[in-house]
Amino acid sequence: MGGIVLLKGKNGDAEAEELLQELFRLLAPLALGEAVAQLVERDDRQRDRRAGAQLLAVKI
Repeated sequence: MGGIVLLKGKNGDAEAEELLQELFRLLAPLALGEAVAQLVERDDRQRDRRAGAQLLAVKI
């Protein structure tokens, strides 16, 4: 997944903008990986809170 980060301001420095965008490109996947790992870790904490077979067998 890619994205575009726009940095706007008075007297923008092109080199500083490129440096910040490169830093963002390097760190964004790491942050996303941590968030996904935390969600997966919490996924199995309450296994008893799911629909029983009798609820899943009901036709609508």
